[in-house]
Amino acid sequence: VFGGSDGTNGLGGGGGGYRYWGGPRGGSGVVIVKYPTVGGGIGTAPTYSVTSVSPASGNTAKVGDSVVVTITADSLETGLTASGTPTVNGVNSSFTEIGSGVYHITYVVVEDDTDVLDANALAISIKLKDTAGNIGTEITTIASGTAPGIDAHTPVISTITSDATASGVLNIGQTIIFTATPASTEDGALVVGSYNGQVLSWSTADSGVTYTATYIVTQGDTDQNSALQISGVILSDAAGNPSAAKAGTDIAKTIDANVPVITAFTMPATANFFTVSISSFTGTDTGGSGVAYYLVNETGTTPLVGDAGWETPAPTSHTFSGEGLNTLYAWIKDTAGNISSRSSASVTITLNTAPSATITTPGTWNKGDVTINYNIIDAESNTINISQVDHDRGIEYSVNSTNGVNGTWVDATEKTGSPSEGLTGLTSSPTGADHVFVWASATDLGTTEDSTVYIRVRPNDGTVNADAWATTTAFGIDN
Repeated sequence: VFGGSDGTNGLGGGGGGYRYWGGPRGGSGVVIVKYPTVGGGIGTAPTYSVTSVSPASGNTAKVGDSVVVTITADSLETGLTASGTPTVNGVNSSFTEIGSGVYHITYVVVEDDTDVLDANALAISIKLKDTAGNIGTEITTIASGTAPGIDAHTPVISTITSDATASGVLNIGQTIIFTATPASTEDGALVVGSYNGQVLSWSTADSGVTYTATYIVTQGDTDQNSALQISGVILSDAAGNPSAAKAGTDIAKTIDANVPVITAFTMPATANFFTVSISSFTGTDTGGSGVAYYLVNETGTTPLVGDAGWETPAPTSHTFSGEGLNTLYAWIKDTAGNISSRSSASVTITLNTAPSATITTPGTWNKGDVTINYNIIDAESNTINISQVDHDRGIEYSVNSTNGVNGTWVDATEKTGSPSEGLTGLTSSPTGADHVFVWASATDLGTTEDSTVYIRVRPNDGTVNADAWATTTAFGIDN
């Protein structure tokens, strides 16, 4: 039988001491072994150690991450339990037996836990107990270089400001610079944010005191006719803790991100003068700031926003410098300063020399139908007319002119039929072509006797009048 130190039979509990294998109570016995006990159990306390931590050193656990401490019992003892509540970083953590002598303590990082640098040791409290109640030695720290750092504080963006606080319109190529300021310095943070559909690239030049990004107005971006504020900007610290989304409020500028479009630009295909009319020059700026200015040139070089050649309204003509094929290039500009793509139109210029005429004074005295001989000269041999239009051209008479100058001039009535050649379809040549006009003087003057009658002629080649009238000297009419 077994006998206790007090003479009882069996293995006693509590306090440790000697156990006897012997006789009756109070009798002598033989000492078999001394059993040390911890916490009142029988046998040897378990031994164990931290064998790994996940994530490992070199990482930083953020809010919401789990840190798993792996503890392995010596001799792979199973059935161990936690004595009390284990803690990691001063926070109660869960305990799980994995099997084969392996146990896990899982710590979930919560906002406002203690931050721990990766280079520092991580506080822990764990004691394991076997089934007999024996409790092992408490582990109180995980050495530096073994456990991760802890970042238990999510960052806060205090403000987002911009340099677009003055009113105005931004055009293609212009920028807005944004500055995000965290509540505390956040070196190594990642800032994510977009503006007007464009993903921004954020960086710091002051070790995390501020982060800046530049938005560049790009063709095809959405036009903003009222100020668009930036929003949804998130700053994640070096551990990956994301801030709440932040918005800005100070932008005053609008955006015109689309160039205007020329809808029509035309000229005649041919011309007889250096100054050529522009038949049409129109454009549109749908959704933008509106077409404001027009420019044409012969070089095809795209003008600058501040070029002195911009004008409004659109030009209606252009003067070229030479004959032959000439091309004119056109652009429009909207109020924001965006310049359209180039348009062009071409014209072939063949200079037209104005016709001229000479006229022969009829006999000293004439009556009735008076034959007027005249000659038409035109360098291009154009078809000529002497149609009577507003005293600007044609064939006219005067009875009160002074030597063919001034006076009152009246359209001369033609006596139609041969030999008079009419007023239109008349030939010309560079050396001159002779023509006849028969004046029905009796129709125009009735019965009269006047020795100071004048006739003048001014031809037109279909484009331009002669530079001057050709006028007879004074002659007489006696009807």
